[in-house]
Amino acid sequence: MLRNDAFKPAGDIIREGLDKTSSFKESGGWARLALAVKLSELCACWEEIAGNPLSKKSAPASCECKDGAIRVTVNVSESSVLAAAKFRRARVERNLRLFLRIDDVKVEFRVGPAYPPSAAAQPLPLYKRRAPVTLADADVEEEKRKFQESGMSEGLAREMARVKLSIEKLAKRRNGG
Repeated sequence: MLRNDAFKPAGDIIREGLDKTSSFKESGGWARLALAVKLSELCACWEEIAGNPLSKKSAPASCECKDGAIRVTVNVSESSVLAAAKFRRARVERNLRLFLRIDDVKVEFRVGPAYPPSAAAQPLPLYKRRAPVTLADADVEEEKRKFQESGMSEGLAREMARVKLSIEKLAKRRNGG
């Protein structure tokens, strides 16, 4: 997954939301979570952003944010591809600006493993898993509408609504309510 030094990982943001749900919105938690989700979508949409020939031999490696500017480091598979990647830097930066909806985006290319790294752990055995959080479709649609009003795409708004409602339900479980 992408590394973003200026923002907390999505899991930390969710844990913070579980601890203090009421002040989560005021502290900018939803904005940080939305950016974390958008950065994770970057790996999935890399072919659209980088273009077909470059995306086959490259992958986003990290993302750092300093003073509102985002620097994305992209690994390319071999040094011969590095020159071609640098030639396409302007197009990739333009596509990233459109995708992330952030004006100041810089792309740095380097030779490295050109596959998205995964830090996913193996799933727990069935007897150790917790009960799932079930959400009513009407509640999800209502929250989705609120997120769409702020300018999010439909797919991202739906997922953010599901995350928000899940956080609230899990917080109620923890607090015994």
